[in-house]
Amino acid sequence: MLNKDSYRTGTCESPVCECGLEEDTVIHLYDLFTTVINIYSHISSDLFNTVEDVCSKLKRNFTIRDEVQLLAPTNEYNMKNRLS
Repeated sequence: MLNKDSYRTGTCESPVCECGLEEDTVIHLYDLFTTVINIYSHISSDLFNTVEDVCSKLKRNFTIRDEVQLLAPTNEYNMKNRLS
C-alpha cells in the first residue's frame, strides 16, 4: 500500500515516500520508475559498446545486435539444472 493511502487510513505516520522527496503516490512511483529505467538504459548501452569494443580488439567475428539483451536464465532453465 502506498504511504499516502496508509496515512489516510491511519496505518502510517507520514504520506511521504521513503525517498523523502514527496508524497508516496502512483504518479510519484511512476516518475521514479521512468527515471531509473532511463538511467539503466544508458548504462546498458555503454556496456554493449564496451563489449563490442573488446570483441573487435580480439579480432574475432563477434557482433552485438541492438535487439540482444543480457537476461537472467528463465525459471525453466534453473529447474532443469537443479534436477540434473
